[in-house]
Amino acid sequence: MADKNPSAPIYKHADHVAWRRVAEEIVVLDLNTSAYYSLNEVGAFVWERLGKGQSLDEIASALCEDYEVEDKQARKDIDAVVRDMVKNKILEPKAA
Repeated sequence: MADKNPSAPIYKHADHVAWRRVAEEIVVLDLNTSAYYSLNEVGAFVWERLGKGQSLDEIASALCEDYEVEDKQARKDIDAVVRDMVKNKILEPKAA
């Protein structure tokens, strides 16, 4: 299991989004812009865990376990997904 890093950011779903799971994907609607996003299976995995308040380290550890991927690849994939979600303003850092 990954060590907890107290300085690592924790993210949360933006208050202005609605989402729903559809089969293996998640559809996210930005209520401010009416833009919607479709998250694939891994994106959905990350989204749901971020919504539960899990850290990126915890999510990477779970991704490695559930999908049998290497830690380096899991972290790279998670970083890319989180970066896109933050850029699109559907995810934001959680206040301490």
